[in-house]
Amino acid sequence: MAKTSVLNIRTTPKTKKAVEELYSYLGITVSDAVNIFFSKSLMVRGIPFDVTVKEPNTVKIIGF
Repeated sequence: MAKTSVLNIRTTPKTKKAVEELYSYLGITVSDAVNIFFSKSLMVRGIPFDVTVKEPNTVKIIGF
């Protein structure tokens, strides 16, 4: 299927440059990496890695 949808995201110039360099080293584009992330998210039906709070936060999270 042809890729015809466009997704715009905002990030810092420093982050953009760093991920472009990293993915270039891996032989893929940022677009490829995002599509890999989306595909893996669909396979696992969620975010494909743990999303946790490692240290106590001073902000009270409702319900926790």
